[in-house]
Amino acid sequence: MATFERLFAGTSSTKLVHELAVSDLAVIETSPSYEGSVRAIVVDGEYVYAGGQTTKKIRRYLKSDLSFVDESPDYGGGILTLDMDDDYIYAAGDTTRKIRRYNKSDLSFVDESPGYGGSILRIIIDGNYIYAGGYTTNKIRRYLKSDLSFVDESPGYGGLIFNIAIDANYVYAVGMTTQKIRRYLKSDLSFVDESPDYGGMIWTIEIDDTHAYIGGDTINRVRKYLKSDLSFADESDEMAGNILNIKIDGEYAYAGAGTNGKVWKIVKSTMEHTETSDIVALDVYALCGVYAEGTNCQVNVSDTFKDVSAMQINIGDAWKDVVAAKLNVGDAWKDVFG
Repeated sequence: MATFERLFAGTSSTKLVHELAVSDLAVIETSPSYEGSVRAIVVDGEYVYAGGQTTKKIRRYLKSDLSFVDESPDYGGGILTLDMDDDYIYAAGDTTRKIRRYNKSDLSFVDESPGYGGSILRIIIDGNYIYAGGYTTNKIRRYLKSDLSFVDESPGYGGLIFNIAIDANYVYAVGMTTQKIRRYLKSDLSFVDESPDYGGMIWTIEIDDTHAYIGGDTINRVRKYLKSDLSFADESDEMAGNILNIKIDGEYAYAGAGTNGKVWKIVKSTMEHTETSDIVALDVYALCGVYAEGTNCQVNVSDTFKDVSAMQINIGDAWKDVVAAKLNVGDAWKDVFG
């Protein structure tokens, strides 16, 4: 099972992007100050892109040494989430409450979606669509990626949506008040089922081919649920602070904490905590893991970007292995995006 080659973290109190050693989570490189809370990070082949509050712009840093390169125009509010494809960066957040698209080449503004109806806390690209979740509206909204027009929306989650995950057939939402994983059919965003209550606000969710991993407040543990029926499977030790972000690879879950500002490395199979970062900062809101030669863990198949899970990709309900950052589809090797 493949593991991340590099790991980047962004924090609120230090206002920095850090590269952490995947082996022991020691800090390797640190960017110049973002001059505001770093709330989201995405990474491609050459650059790290950060968005956040106060500065309210996408800032681009060289991946090699995290030196500053350039920045986008002001989003008009705090940037709380980012996603990307091969040509564009997509940002969303508060105040403006829309998905805004920027050219990757020079970070110039391109266009924007209709308003979500509240602050947008998470956007995620899947094929021809962008899915958004957040405050006030408290639903998953789907937009066409081609022109950012509104398509449809899910039933209400029952509280604000902090985070979203997507697989071949479903969209998963987590958040506040309901405090459960809720699963929706990707075809029409109808409600399917839900997990047991986490016991506190759920800030973050990641999925692989068999499990969903969540973290949040009060319980302060990474909990693992079976994807088949969303039943509880296992949990980590309690972190000394709420869990704001999780990223997973083939073997490990990396969890970023709020009040103690640490990142934990957890073995997915046993949920054993093995390493703790030496970051001392409040609120690790942003985490991004990068596989060797890959970018954003996606691959282009017939002009549709598919998510890679544990270096595999589901095509027609068959899991295909990614090898050396290439994917064999119909005996043709496709490059991993980036």
